[in-house]
Amino acid sequence: MDGTECASYSTSTPESVFNVSCGAGGRRLRVQTRAGDVLTICEIKIFGIVGEGFG
Repeated sequence: MDGTECASYSTSTPESVFNVSCGAGGRRLRVQTRAGDVLTICEIKIFGIVGEGFG
C-alpha cells in the first residue's frame, strides 16, 4: 500500500480466490509477481474505509 508491502503469497498451484488483510493505509495498491512475470487478474475487489487525509 503506497510502497509498503502488506502481504506476500507463494504457491505452486494457481488459486481461484485469494483474500489478504492489510493494516496499512494509502491511495495506491500494487499487485505484482516477485519475478516480474506476467500476472493475469480477471477480477479484483478492494475494500476499505476512508480515513483522515484520504477521500
